[in-house]
Amino acid sequence: MLQKDKNPVFNFYIPGEFYSPDYLGGKSYSDTSESQAATVKKLMKKSGGMLGTGQNGIIQEAISGGVLRLNWLEKTVNDKLSPECKRKINAYIELVSYGLRFKKDIVSNWLTGYGSSPDDIAPDLKKEYEYNLAGWTISNDAALDKLQNPGAEIKEWMNNLGIGFEDLKTPLVNPFEIDEKICVPTELFERMKNLGLFKLKIQKEFGGLGLNQKEYDRVIRTIIHTYSGTLSGIVSAHSTLGSKPFEYYGDDNQRHHHLPKVARGDGLVSFALTERGSGTDAVNRAATIARLSPDGKKYVLNGSKIYITNAHRSCLILIFAKVDDGDPELKPTVLMKELPFRLSDTEEQLEEKRQRLKKEGLYISKPLELSGIRGSDQAYIEFHNYEIPLVNEAGINNVLGKVGEGTKVIFNSLNAGRAGFGSFCAEAVKHAFRISVLESIQRRRFDEHGGRLADLPQVKKYITEMAIKTEVIDAAVELTTNLIDTYPHMNIIAECAVIKALATEGAWMVSAVAGRVFGGQSLMKGYPIELIMRDMWVPMIVEGVNEALKQHLVGVGVKPLLKAGLFEHLKLALSHLFNYESGGLSVSDMWWLQIKTKIFSTKVRIRGATDIIKGESTLLKQRELLALADEMIEIYGAAGAMLKLRDKNLPGHKKLALEQFIKNLKSRKNNYPASIANAYIKEAEKELNTQRNLEEKIFKNSFTCIS
Repeated sequence: MLQKDKNPVFNFYIPGEFYSPDYLGGKSYSDTSESQAATVKKLMKKSGGMLGTGQNGIIQEAISGGVLRLNWLEKTVNDKLSPECKRKINAYIELVSYGLRFKKDIVSNWLTGYGSSPDDIAPDLKKEYEYNLAGWTISNDAALDKLQNPGAEIKEWMNNLGIGFEDLKTPLVNPFEIDEKICVPTELFERMKNLGLFKLKIQKEFGGLGLNQKEYDRVIRTIIHTYSGTLSGIVSAHSTLGSKPFEYYGDDNQRHHHLPKVARGDGLVSFALTERGSGTDAVNRAATIARLSPDGKKYVLNGSKIYITNAHRSCLILIFAKVDDGDPELKPTVLMKELPFRLSDTEEQLEEKRQRLKKEGLYISKPLELSGIRGSDQAYIEFHNYEIPLVNEAGINNVLGKVGEGTKVIFNSLNAGRAGFGSFCAEAVKHAFRISVLESIQRRRFDEHGGRLADLPQVKKYITEMAIKTEVIDAAVELTTNLIDTYPHMNIIAECAVIKALATEGAWMVSAVAGRVFGGQSLMKGYPIELIMRDMWVPMIVEGVNEALKQHLVGVGVKPLLKAGLFEHLKLALSHLFNYESGGLSVSDMWWLQIKTKIFSTKVRIRGATDIIKGESTLLKQRELLALADEMIEIYGAAGAMLKLRDKNLPGHKKLALEQFIKNLKSRKNNYPASIANAYIKEAEKELNTQRNLEEKIFKNSFTCIS
């Protein structure tokens, strides 16, 4: 027991709260005498090509030039998939949806929230269970019929992938089981491999599908229909942080050696970047050191990593470390090492390989116990004199890019991944919103207001608010996806930062409000909304917290201004003073967007000019940057909404939501009229009536419809 007169430094204990400074690399940074401004300049110099080498992006033009390139954006909207490509990708995602259909026991998982099971269930709840079980049976039978009698396009995909009915007849997906057991079953990994989900972005010459961003977006959205953020996260991390860096920085030998193995499904690719002491400041605070051996033939690694996705299923791992080759300065570098893990490994095989790696100095933990995306094989890793040869046994270089250029590899790889967060969140939030509206029209509450939860004024406000946010996210994601394909050499690092911040924060807001509509059911295991809410917290903090990304998106435009003198500032301002691109928008919308952009750009230039005069650094003014970033996010979201409103096929209820978003921005007031909620409620009623009519036809009154 602690004595009162001893006055101990720590008189209580919080698990994991107090860190060892030496372990986390804290001491070496606290001792530095380097100024903050000098540190920022050094980081910018190291990052070099992280801003891209092609044409300026939309946001960079807006910040430094004061013009919103609406004509460029209009081109992206018109750059749609050809009818043939659309038919082909539609057939593929239909095949994926059949291959990733739910297992029968997903209905039993729903009972778990009620403290029940099929053999221990109350009579009334049993009726509802049987009703849900019948619904699952009908859905599964319909999918089996489609697989046994596929259309020409689906049949072509099955032939190209080398799969038949027998490979897909067994349903394998249960998101609640994955969440509970913190692992994806081996047979499901094999199914995903057979469906081609681990070679989506790999070029065709290496055995991949070679999908463009629009097609990839459609696939990621389809995977979200499983209600599993885990499955989407696995595919996304592997496709962007894993295999995509080879396209940017791999040499021919590396691509031809590694990518065919990944495409055929030997294993996944993981990227070991984050450390306990670094987080978003991954480059500056990284403490994993790779020392070049005296004979110059290998690197010896010491350090640790955490939150490494797909670690236990990776046949190849990319590792960010600082190389110590005897020079005065450490060199940020991405190394690679082949691992023994395979998608087909059983739990016993995985454990045997994990123990074997320990003897080599590579400690990979069992899957982390997280609250979200459970089962995505997140791991904590330590390196203890772990050796990576400069070249592997096949003579392939184990450095991705060049020694000292690891920062570029990281930022451009993360940039590719952030675009995928938009698709992930846009589709997840659609589901959260849709099921919450369906819930609101079926729950009976307060007859004085109409008798349904949906009739309550506050719930209508919730529905309108969710509708606006959902449609804006979808429009902005679609715009960014099109931008990547239309301008493949454009510097879109700022746009990807915008879409990550806009989509992830919006998705969290909608899922949280949807949870309020569900009430206590949002806390019950077995309900999709409970799983969605936990998974939607994750995107806001991974691959760079949103606050850091917001600073970064302004920094993309500020960087050239900081290099310019006062004369160049004035020249840039005057050059676009009278540039008012319309992008096919109405005069009033174009005028509002362009004036807002010029005001925003002027604020940034004033900030930059002040820095030049006072010798300060805008990149250190966090609060100012966050405020400016929020303005740019508004502009980008508004542009996406306005361009989406030009779509003549846009349903009326979606049009109402996007129009209200624009009205709210222009008036600077958040109004949520009930008319928008009523429009979405009407759509939900149509869907529910269709479902009821189908039930009546199929069930033939065998089951009582639950209301």
